[in-house]
Amino acid sequence: MKQLNCLFAALAALAVLACNKIENPSTPSGDCGCGNKVEVSTDSFEASLEPESRTTLSGLKVLWAAGDAISVNGKKYLTESEGETASFTPESEAAEPAEGTPLFKAFYPASVGINGALPERITHVPETLKANPMYACSNDNNLSFKNLCGLFHIVVKGTSKLWHITVSDAEKYLSGSFDLVEDGCGYKAVINETAPSKSVRLDCDKIQLSEEGLDFYIPIPVGVYSSLSITFRDNNTGLCTKTISEPLTINRSTIYKMEFTPVFVPEGAVPGFFTVNKDGKQVRFARANLQFRACTATPGDLTHLNKDDGQSPGEWSFAENAWERIGADNTKLAESYTGLIDLFGFATSGYAKAGINAYQPWATSTTKTDYNCASSINSSKSDWGIFNAISNAGNIANKWHTLSLNNWKYLLDTRTTTSGMRYAKGSVNEINGIAIFSDGYVHPTSVPTISKFNTADADYTGFSFSAAQWAEVQAAGATFLPITGRRKADGNTYESSTQGYYWTGSANGKDAATSMQFSGTKIDFSTTGTPCNGYAVRLVWED
Repeated sequence: MKQLNCLFAALAALAVLACNKIENPSTPSGDCGCGNKVEVSTDSFEASLEPESRTTLSGLKVLWAAGDAISVNGKKYLTESEGETASFTPESEAAEPAEGTPLFKAFYPASVGINGALPERITHVPETLKANPMYACSNDNNLSFKNLCGLFHIVVKGTSKLWHITVSDAEKYLSGSFDLVEDGCGYKAVINETAPSKSVRLDCDKIQLSEEGLDFYIPIPVGVYSSLSITFRDNNTGLCTKTISEPLTINRSTIYKMEFTPVFVPEGAVPGFFTVNKDGKQVRFARANLQFRACTATPGDLTHLNKDDGQSPGEWSFAENAWERIGADNTKLAESYTGLIDLFGFATSGYAKAGINAYQPWATSTTKTDYNCASSINSSKSDWGIFNAISNAGNIANKWHTLSLNNWKYLLDTRTTTSGMRYAKGSVNEINGIAIFSDGYVHPTSVPTISKFNTADADYTGFSFSAAQWAEVQAAGATFLPITGRRKADGNTYESSTQGYYWTGSANGKDAATSMQFSGTKIDFSTTGTPCNGYAVRLVWED
């Protein structure tokens, strides 16, 4: 048994292609020179790299590092060695070989062979290629490892802390169970139909970026990709997505290098900044209106993060598209209602403040003093965005908030923008509303121009954008507020096809809340709105 264990240790002591510590680059040797041979003695079991195999993968020189693990026939082997040679020992007792000529199948990393899959999530280890999958097969104690995939070498620059990088494709699979298919002098991994995924994510542990750039490596299965995108996320729920517009052919054992300096936009926000007061305070707008679902078909499935503060089960989210509104279903207010609502009484964030009776998002009352109208809610938990985590926009409480009445006035009436446009009335996807443009907005040349901007009494004919055209406008830095109508204290909805009603975070005495309202003939800032009414909420993010 001792000699058998030593034999397996020798088979595992493999100098691996681009799997460990990276040293100085040198001239690549070519794909078919990437194998590594094991020489076995009866006294010790060590592996050495063939000279030409030290410079594979487009010039990366790699070494073994302590803690590296491979699998041989499903068994895990570890090394504590450093350098060009390494000795591996089995993590547990090795299995007896089958009778006759043994066939040893080895994978790096070990998890690829043990799980039989290319992982959907991998972990970044600085200055290593530990995630690069390889395969070796032999019926004796000489194994030669070769790459199963190509490799993205992504250089990321900036000043943020990077949480993770996700590569995805709309049509092709990037991770999951795979089949081995001959590919020249090696094998490629072809994702099969057993639990595949169209993405692979590299977890970066919120590593601090630098202006010089950090190196990240992500394995990509061989194939032709026509809709690849790379999404970066920072430690503050910020996102940045880059699209590879041209078809890209990924070959085995080849590195594809690219550089990015991502500009992170908070998840759920539109790009661009909007100045909201004379002191230069800037915010980002949510992409769509706030929504709430009290419960699913199984009550309690959606348990709010702030439940201990008095919040009932429920989920807050942003609509997926800027033009979406719920309409007449806002009459179906109940703690047990399983659908969505997007018209809320004033300050109905779910925070149970003393003396306030109507605080839940489904609350209705004809008594104005049942609502929290004593003061502004901008800095309190009665503000929907401060108390609540938005499930599809970072899922963290105390990140979003409601603009004050004065903020809305400055935003629409006073600020200066690069385009000269602050707002315009028009339609998106056949829904009327008002578009608000960021300070630095530049209108896409492929989209029809906008007329009747900065005109309060204009009708809804300043623009008419399809969903695809709006996607370009939004990406350039604009938000769209659709007409919403309102729900009155009698429980019915009114003006759903003509007017937009949006709460501000400002109150006006104990009986009145303020709002921003618009129609095809005006924009109005109301200071006498009854808090009993149900209005829409559009939140903002302040860095």
